[in-house]
Amino acid sequence: MIVELVIENFALIHRACLRLREGFTAISGETGVGKSLVLQAIQLVLGGRADYGLVRDGASAGLVGMTLDLGDNPGLRERLLEHGIVLEDSMLFLQRQISSDGKSVCRVNGKQVPAMVLRQVGELTVQIHAQHDHQLLSSAERPMEILDLYIGQEARRLRGLVEAEYQELRRLEVARDGLVTSAREREQRMDLLRYQVEEISGAGVCVGELDRLVGELARVRHLSKLEEHLAQLDQLLEGEEGSALGSLRLAARSAHAVEQIDGEFAAIRAGLDETLICAEESFRSIQQYRSQLEIDPARLAELEDRTEAIRRLRRKYGDSELEIIAFGDAAAIELAQLENAEFALAAMDEQVQRSAEALDEVCVALTDLRTAAAPRMAEDVARHLGDLGLASAVFVVSVAAGGLGITGRDAVSLQFSANPGSAPRDIVKIASGGEMARVMLAVQAMLAHREGIPTLIFDEVDTGLSGRAAAAVGRKLAELAGSGQVMAVSHLAQVVCHAEHHFRIDKAQGEGHTHTVVEALEGTTRIEEVARLLSGDEVGETALRNAEALLGVG
Repeated sequence: MIVELVIENFALIHRACLRLREGFTAISGETGVGKSLVLQAIQLVLGGRADYGLVRDGASAGLVGMTLDLGDNPGLRERLLEHGIVLEDSMLFLQRQISSDGKSVCRVNGKQVPAMVLRQVGELTVQIHAQHDHQLLSSAERPMEILDLYIGQEARRLRGLVEAEYQELRRLEVARDGLVTSAREREQRMDLLRYQVEEISGAGVCVGELDRLVGELARVRHLSKLEEHLAQLDQLLEGEEGSALGSLRLAARSAHAVEQIDGEFAAIRAGLDETLICAEESFRSIQQYRSQLEIDPARLAELEDRTEAIRRLRRKYGDSELEIIAFGDAAAIELAQLENAEFALAAMDEQVQRSAEALDEVCVALTDLRTAAAPRMAEDVARHLGDLGLASAVFVVSVAAGGLGITGRDAVSLQFSANPGSAPRDIVKIASGGEMARVMLAVQAMLAHREGIPTLIFDEVDTGLSGRAAAAVGRKLAELAGSGQVMAVSHLAQVVCHAEHHFRIDKAQGEGHTHTVVEALEGTTRIEEVARLLSGDEVGETALRNAEALLGVG
């Protein structure tokens, strides 16, 4: 529950501190004094949208702090732990700061967190029912949401299964539709793929082939120059006169002769012998290379044609032989799939059918669950309506066939009749504003204990009511507060008199500025406020006595 709420520099509020307790707390005040600012501040600190225009004039930033006593809430502790927030006890401190320059900072126990974390805390701890929440009943989805919340865990489980099966069915249907192309389009695609597969496979491309071809082509194109240079090498190395090998042999013989005279010349002689051996081996390699050279014009044309063929394939299918081969493999796979399209389509139809049957099974289970729970929910709401002065009202929860979607194939609607003998009709079309407010409060009262939210906040749920109906609303709010914390913004004495705690919102003037103040009321001040709600600005003795009677004091 909320233990303390601190608001600073927020719209007209300079600083306000509300220390809250269990039970029913009423917030009252004249129209326009800023009662809604307190609710806006609570929504902000629980991760709501930041309106930077709400920063108080002259201030650089507005701040809202909230202290929560979580008690035993393992679900919230687990979510906080996911964000690295460990609770040492049951107390949790939330803070939201908004700056006039558009910045927003969220903190939990002093640690900066995304606004999403504050929203998750709010979802588990505080539920705010705004003034016009009953209008939500006019949406097609809201009655189903209410019914599923009433059912609880089993409805959530089946809805999860329905959503998963529905998404799987849609995926399979899209895949199946991709196979159902026209015969002409399929044949055209198959012709193209056959040509590509045949062209690539017929070429017999090997990885690295183009590089080898380019090297060989360079040699073949320059055979005459190669032969000229090789002949010159042959003459220089082993010509008749003055050849390199002949000179080296003479030098080697002379070196041997020197060695016979002076043994220290052996190393020099050995070097000359090695040089001669290397030169003779090089000469033999040149002779072998020269013998393999053939001037063949046909080979030149063959190499040029092959090189151009591979380059053409590269331009069409990839930047390398490996990419060309991969393209051919992919084309062959797609061609095989298209050639077997009829078999693939039949198999896909079977998958779609099985998926549709699985979806239908969980939809039926969810429909049965809702259908069985609908009359029980109607009875619970009707009981609360009786407490709210609508004992003769008829409330019906109808489950009918609807369109298939992620929530199943049901259409849930709410029918209402306030007068005996009148057939119930769509609640949005028949209920008055006051009746709608009480129906919504009855629904909220029914759900309060099922959702496990410790703090419920109501914003002028008594709008359009007076007299006994307003008193009934006050009693119902007090009843809800018996198992948690309830806060209600109200302008009716018949409602606030049932509260255990009472705050008044008012405006004050100071230093040329108007600001909103929040005052905790007890004793005489509370009696005077209830009297003001009863009589208006002029509070006389009669109003005071009536206020005391309502409050049961005096």
